[in-house]
Amino acid sequence: MELMWHAGFTMAEEPKSLRIRLGPQGRVVIPAHFRRAMGIEAGEPLVATLEGEGRLVIETRKAAWESFLRLFEGIPKDADLVGELIAERRAEARREEEETRAFVEEAVKEQR
Repeated sequence: MELMWHAGFTMAEEPKSLRIRLGPQGRVVIPAHFRRAMGIEAGEPLVATLEGEGRLVIETRKAAWESFLRLFEGIPKDADLVGELIAERRAEARREEEETRAFVEEAVKEQR
């Protein structure tokens, strides 16, 4: 069978990108071959994420969870993120307190 080329894919392949229209009440129909490839059926909960201007990503809950977990891949398992955050905030509070004290001392000196 001779394959014909159209829009960057062979006719024997399903396209990975299609132009779709926004329907009444803002509804979008996900093409059947996309639904099959994603393993989803009608009524299945999905996650929609707005990524930048003009980009909407729709994924299964499992794929969204896996994407979320990848955000933390570089963090060591034994890292104490809460402890680090508290230490950073306490150091910042000390710096602010020192700056305020120096400002007040300078203002008092100018008053004399």
